[in-house]
Amino acid sequence: MRGHMSLHSLAVIAGDLNLNASKSSPADAMARNGFINAAPTGRVATTPPRHLLEPGRHIDWAFVRGPVQIDKGRVHNSIKASDHYPISFEIGLSMDTEMYLLPFRFSPDCG
Repeated sequence: MRGHMSLHSLAVIAGDLNLNASKSSPADAMARNGFINAAPTGRVATTPPRHLLEPGRHIDWAFVRGPVQIDKGRVHNSIKASDHYPISFEIGLSMDTEMYLLPFRFSPDCG
């Protein structure tokens, strides 16, 4: 669980951000504002290669802030329905004594 934040402070920023958040400046700015990377994509490209010598780019991200637990963040690089791969993760919300899991899936062209 993350500190003393209430569910009113829950925020999700996800999508084709065209942001290299693996660089220290964007990553530090997100962390300073209480966000964590929900679908770590730094080592897995979120776009297919555009040519032979390019392995793909890491420009789709999911950042979450609030009293949550994040699990199962991944890039679905076997799904070829767009020029980006879908990313997904689960958000665990703790309310009273129960934990609720909310699956979150982002596909750039589908929602």
